[in-house]
Formats: sequence, C-alpha cells, structure tokens
Amino acid sequence: MKESELVIAPSKILLRNKGYLIYLVAFMGIVAMMDWYLSMVESTVKPYALQQFNISAPIFARWETIYLIPTLFIFLLNGLSDIIGRKYTVLILILLMGFSAFAITQFTPSFHSFMIFYCLINFAVVSNLWTIPVSEEAPAESRAKLLTTVYGISMIPLSALLPPLIIPVMGWRWAYGITIFIALLALAMWPFMKETGRYHQLKEERKRGRD
Repeated sequence: MKESELVIAPSKILLRNKGYLIYLVAFMGIVAMMDWYLSMVESTVKPYALQQFNISAPIFARWETIYLIPTLFIFLLNGLSDIIGRKYTVLILILLMGFSAFAITQFTPSFHSFMIFYCLINFAVVSNLWTIPVSEEAPAESRAKLLTTVYGISMIPLSALLPPLIIPVMGWRWAYGITIFIALLALAMWPFMKETGRYHQLKEERKRGRD
C-alpha cells in the first residue's frame, strides 16, 4: 500500500495514486472554471440582453425571481450523487452548464426562451458538485491544499478576458456560448474519472440495509 492514495470502502482500503489525484484536481478545476465563468459573465452580458429583448432592469429582476425558483430544489441534483454516483452526476453538471450556455446562442429568439436556459445555468452553478470528488478522494493531510488548487484554477479571470473579445465580433450570446469549448474539454477528461470510495461505501451500506 502506498501512502499517496486513499479511498475508503467498508471492507477494504483502495489506493489512488498521485497521478490520479493530479488528474482529478485538473479535471475538477476545469469544471469549477466553467462554473465560475458562467456565474461572473452574467453581469457583463445582462445589459446587452436587456437591450436585445427591450426589457427594463426591474422587469427582468421580477422574472428572474420567478425563473430561479427551481434553484431552491438544488438538493435534488446534489442528492442524485448519492444515487447514481459522483461520476455520473458530474457528467450531468457539465452537460447542464455547457450545453445550456451553447443553447443560448441557438435557441433564444425571445426573452422567455433565454430565461429557460439562464435558469438551467444558474441551477447548475449553485450546486458546487465539483467540490465533492476531490474532498472525498484526497488524503486528509493534503485535502485542503488540493481543494485550494481547484479553487485557484476556477479563479482564472476568463469572465474579464473573453467577453470584450467575443461580444464585438460574435455578439453577446456567444459570451455564454464560448463555454461549450470548456465543456468539451471536460467531457474529454470525464471518462478517466473513477467513482469515489465514499460512494462505494454508501452503496455497500444501502446493500447491507436491504439484506
């Protein structure tokens, strides 16, 4: 057994090597980067959207409150990670963020069609699901360092760098849509993710409860 890895299961301890932890931090960092970008780009894009749809800020705020009501049920998405596993829930998170952002460029001729995808994006970004795999897989002595690294990757200021370059050329919708390229990178990395030991432990506990 090597000291650089740790995955806890009820009947045994499996090991994650250092290379896998580096991969996991990089992967979750990219997912977190997408999350942070979509959270921050909203303030840049909103004035263009208001002008495009001829909506005043107070009216937008009123509709935003209504459309964001589903985010109160974010526990359903987070709870899904205990049912189907962290790996497949992270996949859902990537698809929700990336493809909802891309859909804004293709399927939002009206204000309300825009708000549907705006709601899906906000539903995804409030979950913070990307924190779970690293916190469960990292050894206790390096957990804080690895999570800080993930947060550090997420803080790369893409929301300040990309919109001024994209909006004049491609329009405000593509300030959202550019996220699809981050999502495709995350999807390319996703197959190499392994289910966490904590999920295997929960799965085993549920199995024992049924026996």
